Amino acid sequence: MSKGRKATPDSIKKMKGTDQPCRLDKVDTGSLPVITKLPQPKGLTPKGRKLYKQIGTYLMNMGILTELNFAHFYQYIKETELYLATMDSMPKAEDMIHRITDKNFNVYTKVKAMRKLAQDALNNSRSLGAEFGLTPTAQAKILGMVSKKPENPLDIFLNNE
Repeated sequence: MSKGRKATPDSIKKMKGTDQPCRLDKVDTGSLPVITKLPQPKGLTPKGRKLYKQIGTYLMNMGILTELNFAHFYQYIKETELYLATMDSMPKAEDMIHRITDKNFNVYTKVKAMRKLAQDALNNSRSLGAEFGLTPTAQAKILGMVSKKPENPLDIFLNNE
């Protein structure tokens, strides 16, 4: 059994911006083959196909979409598509709730099942999107990691003069 922590794969080093040639491994055992061409989507609406193409191309160009996480990506697209479809079917706020009056004439409001389905799809989409860096919070974290490069002491000295 080896001691110490596990080596960071080159793909993570590239994402963090610490991919100096002296720090890179000759063989990157932590990376998987990336997808270079998106497979044809099946069972998607036109909006879903548009999302699939846009987001899939973005993730493919970033080198994030691999064969292993493609199923999660497809599930993200399906959940986002479900959310958009259910919200399109409820154009007005009155379509999202219905009022119930009991025998004592008390009025209660209840969320319709379609709205609950849309909310669950949105929550699932957000959690899956965070795994791929597709939420604003995840993108801010990634940008924060990339922009935190150590400053050169010579540059600091010259700028103070």
